[in-house]
Amino acid sequence: MASVAITNGIPFDEPEAVVLPVQLADFFHTTPAVLAQERFRGVGVPYVRHGRRILYRVKDIAAYLDANTQEPSAR
Repeated sequence: MASVAITNGIPFDEPEAVVLPVQLADFFHTTPAVLAQERFRGVGVPYVRHGRRILYRVKDIAAYLDANTQEPSAR
């Protein structure tokens, strides 16, 4: 049986997988309503609309985290 790295419901070793807003909200320690506001404002993690359902690709979540990682600055 293959080992699957899952972090708070996000299977990062399966980049083509998709997660629901409630799963992403749990990972980010926020609410699905905050994610909805980000979608409305055009910011945040890219998403896929499938009918009325919103899905987030794991590869887009990983890319968003990489793009928004801040390194501490030396003083």
